[in-house]
Amino acid sequence: MRPKKHPHLKSAPAAHGSPIVASFSIPCPATSFPPQHLPSIIEGRIQSSTLSGPFVEWSGSSAPTMARVLWMERMPDWSRCTGLRVALAFEGGQESRPVVVGLFEAPPPNALATAPPRG
Repeated sequence: MRPKKHPHLKSAPAAHGSPIVASFSIPCPATSFPPQHLPSIIEGRIQSSTLSGPFVEWSGSSAPTMARVLWMERMPDWSRCTGLRVALAFEGGQESRPVVVGLFEAPPPNALATAPPRG
């Protein structure tokens, strides 16, 4: 009796005729996008901040927008990071929900000196 083939495994014949695993994919409706609509990381800049976090702008944005920030070992004092280039993604693909996913450059030394360690 042959084992049942998993529906997400695709195999291709090897040089000697035995199957080898060529790819493995698991469809996930929450993160499956048509190829022409894949989300991308874009460059933005810190424009201002509040105690809640940074406001960012990017090419094509109409106004600075409050951004969420991924966890960082030491969160910088965003008020000292005006003009800093950041990598942005958009939660759910919505321009109104930017997320800072990284920094293109180190924050100024004085921006880290006042920031408490995150844990």
